[in-house]
Amino acid sequence: MGLFCVRWASAEWEGISYGVNDYNPCEADNLSNPHLDAKKFNEGLDDIGYQQTTRYVDDSVDAADFADNLNDQVDPSGLDHADVGFFSGHGSRLCDETADDFSSRIFMGDDGGSCSAYTDSSWAGSQYRMVLGNEGAGELQFLYLFACQTAHQCVWENGGYHQMGQYSSVQPDPFRVIFGFHGISFDASNNDGKLKDYVHDAESNNLGSAWIDEFYIKNFWLTGKSQCPTVIVWADTFADAETQFNAGGLKDMKPVNGAPETSVFWGIDGCDPQGGDPLDLD
Repeated sequence: MGLFCVRWASAEWEGISYGVNDYNPCEADNLSNPHLDAKKFNEGLDDIGYQQTTRYVDDSVDAADFADNLNDQVDPSGLDHADVGFFSGHGSRLCDETADDFSSRIFMGDDGGSCSAYTDSSWAGSQYRMVLGNEGAGELQFLYLFACQTAHQCVWENGGYHQMGQYSSVQPDPFRVIFGFHGISFDASNNDGKLKDYVHDAESNNLGSAWIDEFYIKNFWLTGKSQCPTVIVWADTFADAETQFNAGGLKDMKPVNGAPETSVFWGIDGCDPQGGDPLDLD
């Protein structure tokens, strides 16, 4: 049974979170911690003064809320009506040079239409592609994807996240940042506390650097591989992206002046995960 919770007041700062533990009817292994991840992320937003935070879990999480040009803007269920979005569950990536297909996807708890939403249309067509901003109608600024391979280097290098952001002169306030992982991320019981700590740390600055500091795990004992948090920032210049990464915050979103001209990828050079090559950021 899907559940959702909403805490609401006059909406100035809005956050939305999704967590999928139960992958029936969609075919994937069940997880243990995404419900709590989403809950604690929202509690962090509440703590720093967000007026509206909403949480959806399991079969209340479907692709339309991420990828449909109408439903993803619906308040309170759609990703693109909020300032900040968070997802915890399964993810994967495709880096197929032969077919020229490069994309990440996240797995839904409900199979209505599709069990996945995609960062690029090459994998499954445009219907389930996340387009954030929707030519000025959407509001999302920051997207947190606490799932495997959701900000993956080979996808970024080949433009697999480029289609996600939209700019419009009607509402020139485009989507700015993806937070995710290169390679496999861990479904760990201590993530929830770390997520709340991260939100507190990133209220007014350290937006990107705190994400990497909080979630980097070197040589996890069970696998010998590392968890490699990554951040992708869209901006006019590298200097502007660096300002967003270091000095931006969840309540201090640095402006993007017009259509973003560049994206910059951050992580820890040499970080060696399961499900990916070591990061090469030289």
